[in-house]
Amino acid sequence: MLISKEKIIRRILLALFWIWGLYGFVSDEILPVLADMRSILYLLFDVAFVALGIATLKNKKDVVLISAFVVISFISTIMVNKLGIVNWLNGMRDFFGLLFALPIFRYFFEDDGRRRRLICVFDKHLFVFLILQAPCLIYQFVKYGANDHGGGSFGNFMSGVVSTVIYATSFYLILKKWDRDNYFKSLKNNIVYILLLFPTFLNETKISFIYFALYFFLLLKFDRKLIMRLAIAVPVFAIGMYFVYTAYMSSSQSEADITDLSYYLDEYLMTDDTDHLIELAEMLDEGEFGDDDDWTIDVPRFSRLFLMPFITADSDGGIVFGAGLSQFKGKSFLKQTKFATEYEWFVNGTVLFSQILFVQLGLIGVVWIMFYFYALFSFKTPTTHKNIYLLLLLGFIYAVTFIYLQSLRFASFCTIVTYLLFCARTFHSAHNADNKVAEVSDTASNKLNHFEK
Repeated sequence: MLISKEKIIRRILLALFWIWGLYGFVSDEILPVLADMRSILYLLFDVAFVALGIATLKNKKDVVLISAFVVISFISTIMVNKLGIVNWLNGMRDFFGLLFALPIFRYFFEDDGRRRRLICVFDKHLFVFLILQAPCLIYQFVKYGANDHGGGSFGNFMSGVVSTVIYATSFYLILKKWDRDNYFKSLKNNIVYILLLFPTFLNETKISFIYFALYFFLLLKFDRKLIMRLAIAVPVFAIGMYFVYTAYMSSSQSEADITDLSYYLDEYLMTDDTDHLIELAEMLDEGEFGDDDDWTIDVPRFSRLFLMPFITADSDGGIVFGAGLSQFKGKSFLKQTKFATEYEWFVNGTVLFSQILFVQLGLIGVVWIMFYFYALFSFKTPTTHKNIYLLLLLGFIYAVTFIYLQSLRFASFCTIVTYLLFCARTFHSAHNADNKVAEVSDTASNKLNHFEK
């Protein structure tokens, strides 16, 4: 009996979802022998994801976007910066998630039947995945403490990714069952989704505080009685934030005052002496520090944004074409490029996706991503409160992950947020009914397949 194209694509997509979602934790904590195979296996996963994307690539906008990226990156990497074809192909892997999640989910959501069946299955997997993050984060907290090791099932140093995914997934699932006319009753009835948020405070991802506030704010009903609801909700929310803040400070054993603006200016924006920081980095590049020197250097996030144009201007492509792809990859098997070796202190550490894009593709890459986001968010959809709130949260997440994090370079992250974005496109009062229809449809289909067999 032949399996339909839809089922094959759906099963491969779910397989990749779980492999990407669990491989990090399993290889870090359960089977360390898998860590040595990480680079090769992730390459195979990327190939499978690209194959899915090509198999579902039908929409003209998607074809134009992907083709434009291929041409731009080829010109920048091969023609302008004179790098090899291997560098180009390897560097493109940072963008596979953005490029091919779009046609894959468009394939499912442009057909009502495929959409209903995917939602029915994928939502169940998302809920199980959400539950699994709690034991993984607790285990990492006990073993490593509250730091960047707390990446949940994604593995070590994926704290920003897992925290963002937890809030996005929990908000989507609770929104499906949410009664905005009964705020506190809905909280009580959906307490499981609320409780699954708290493991995010077992790592050092401070963006979780913003996600936490936005999460509950967007669940409010916005009408003439909003002021009255806020009068009741704000004190309760303040108490909740106090306990969350206390739990975070206790778990992280932090002595810094994270409520002080100067803390963020020093930690994330600019250090007290940026010139000295760059001087130390240049000394490191020139080998003026010995192996016994016990210090590390990591340029603060928004200092990187400030330094991007000056550093990129030093490449062959300048700020227009950038330094070409593979500047942030290749240390495992490929030799680093001349540019990456010269600015190793800048391409390593806490990198941002905006940094990855601009340094490698320059202003042309920025123009491309603007068209990409326009295509991602420009669609006609029923203006109901549920899809608007979900779109607002996802819009914030895309903005944060572009400027503040590097999550968009991971196909595992792009798979989840792109799915949620497509759900927001069709998130209306009949959304829950889709699950029931899909269940009936699948049951009938299974019986028919059994009869045919």
